[in-house]
Amino acid sequence: MISSLWGEIEPTASSSSSDKDEPACSATEDQNGTLETPSADTAGQSREIENEIPSVQDEGSSELSAMLWAVAESEAPVKSQQLGEPDLTMAQRRQVLLEQYRAKPLVFLERYRAYLQPEHLGPFAHLTTDCRAQHYCKEVRNRASSQANRTRVRNHRFAALRALQQEGQYFSEEQMRARDPLLYEQYIGQYLSDEELCQRVAAGQEQGAHSLAELLLHSYQEGLIQDRLQEQQDREEGATEEVEEEEVRWMRTQTMTIWIL
Repeated sequence: MISSLWGEIEPTASSSSSDKDEPACSATEDQNGTLETPSADTAGQSREIENEIPSVQDEGSSELSAMLWAVAESEAPVKSQQLGEPDLTMAQRRQVLLEQYRAKPLVFLERYRAYLQPEHLGPFAHLTTDCRAQHYCKEVRNRASSQANRTRVRNHRFAALRALQQEGQYFSEEQMRARDPLLYEQYIGQYLSDEELCQRVAAGQEQGAHSLAELLLHSYQEGLIQDRLQEQQDREEGATEEVEEEEVRWMRTQTMTIWIL
C-alpha cells in the first residue's frame, strides 16, 4: 500500500531546471500580481507609429536631420524662456525641435513652415492625407517658387544693366540730360562752372564739325532738350503754386473758424 502510494506521487521538477527550460515572457505584472500581456491592437499601433515617424537613431543621416538644422539655424523661437535665462545652444535647439516633431509633426509643420524649403518636406510625407498638411506644404512650395522668380528677375535686370554699362552710352552725361533735362539740371547742371559749360558746348560743336547733317542733328536735339526742360519747369512751378494756394486756403479756413468760435 505504501509502495503504491509512493508510486502514484509524481516527482516535482527542481527550480533550477524550470528556470532553464522556461521561455522568455513579455508579460508584465500589475499591482494585484496578475500578469498582463500586451494586446495585438496595442502592439500594432506602436509598430505603425514607429514606421510613420523616423527613429531617433536614423535622424542623423536622414532628411529629418536637414530639416531640423534648417529650423535650428533660423531665427525661429523654439522654446519660451524666462528673462535672464541663457540662450539655448544649437544642440539644445535641435533637441527641442526633434521632441516637438516626434510629439506632434502637424503642429511642427504649422509652426515652422515659414522657415522650411521644399526639400525639407520629406519628413512630413506621412501626413499627406491631412488637408491641413497639404495646405502648409503647398504654401512652402509657392513661397520658394516666388523667391526663385524674384531672383530670376533681379538677375535679368542686373545683366541688362551690365550690358548697358559696357556696350552703350546709356549712362553717359549726354544721354542722362536728354532723358530728363530738369533732373539733370537740378542735380548736375546748376553746379557746373562756366568753364565746364564752355567745354560741353565745344564738345557739341566738335561732334557736328564732321558734316552739316551732324551739326543740324545736334542743334535739333539741343532744341528738343531745351523745350522739354522748359516744359518740366513750368509744370513744377504750377504744382508748387497749387500747393501754396491750397495752404493759403486752409489757413484762411482755420482763421475763420477760430474767429467764429
